[in-house]
Amino acid sequence: MPELESDKYYLNHLQRTNAAIHSRYSLLGVHHRHLNEFILRQVSTLPPQSAILDGGCGLSIWVTDEIRKNYDLRSMDCEEQSVEFCRRYYQDGRYIVGDLYDIPFSDASIDAITIREVIEHIKEPERALLEMKRVLKAGERIILTTPNYSSPLLFLIENIYNRFFSDIKPYRDDVHPSKFKFQELKALLKKHFVLVEYGTIDFGINLKAVARKK
Repeated sequence: MPELESDKYYLNHLQRTNAAIHSRYSLLGVHHRHLNEFILRQVSTLPPQSAILDGGCGLSIWVTDEIRKNYDLRSMDCEEQSVEFCRRYYQDGRYIVGDLYDIPFSDASIDAITIREVIEHIKEPERALLEMKRVLKAGERIILTTPNYSSPLLFLIENIYNRFFSDIKPYRDDVHPSKFKFQELKALLKKHFVLVEYGTIDFGINLKAVARKK
């Protein structure tokens, strides 16, 4: 996709998402807002200038100006055009191209990793979690959200509402290759981390977790 065309696409998507987040009438916006609030609440407990990696950052929907100012935030995504757009749009050179199987940071160098609505897109989530564990400092944490495939409400949204009443197309299996149920994600995190917080958001639609490196 040419640069001008890709910039127009990303800008339109960002503007639509932000408009929904700030609208009291958009259910999707309310949901985005609740996901963001969870991430921000956890990040705000970190000391100033902590090193944070936002893995699979996309268009940085949850990141505020205050976060950019107060923390050493590195935002990483595997889509080069998205990263280039964010560098220009946010005037922030700390965006990097990379993936969660091979994080370009040294061992024990990161204070926190945020993965907001990312792990469901990863074909080998355990491999990615082990790589995140490698770069985390001892006792530090990952903060994540992901759809909860134990939720009957999520099933209705994805397979009925999105299919017939929304402009959001139902997800193909290759878009969400890792569809975690409540107990599955919990068991995987406990295998490699100490689980600090675990639960759901918005009537069980999403899973939320904070897990520390052992």
